[in-house]
Amino acid sequence: LRSQGKLSTIYYRIMFGMSVSDIIASIAMGVTTWPSPKITPDVNTFDLAFPDAPRFGNEHTCKAQGVLFSFGMPANYGFNVTLCAYYACKIAFRMKHDTIRKFVEPIFFVCPLATGIFFGITPFLKIINR
Repeated sequence: LRSQGKLSTIYYRIMFGMSVSDIIASIAMGVTTWPSPKITPDVNTFDLAFPDAPRFGNEHTCKAQGVLFSFGMPANYGFNVTLCAYYACKIAFRMKHDTIRKFVEPIFFVCPLATGIFFGITPFLKIINR
């Protein structure tokens, strides 16, 4: 956020949300098998591509990785759709900046974040209710 305007425009705020959700999902993907439990009883049953991959975690770290990935990816896709909708409002519908900021921008952030939270928490709740 080195620009003078920082997060003063809708575009920068959308890009910030997209970047943060992408970082969350990328971290979850980047740690690959590390959060997996050290002892996985059914490793041969699942026919994993890398059964000897390093595993340093436990059941909770594995679930946390799943929640972060399940939140980050849908939120990232949602912000991408939001960016497309912003350009549609700005270019195709010729809406003014203040009109977009007042009426449309709240939807721009509620939808991607709600989608990410829904997909991030739903599998977690299913695991708790076992």
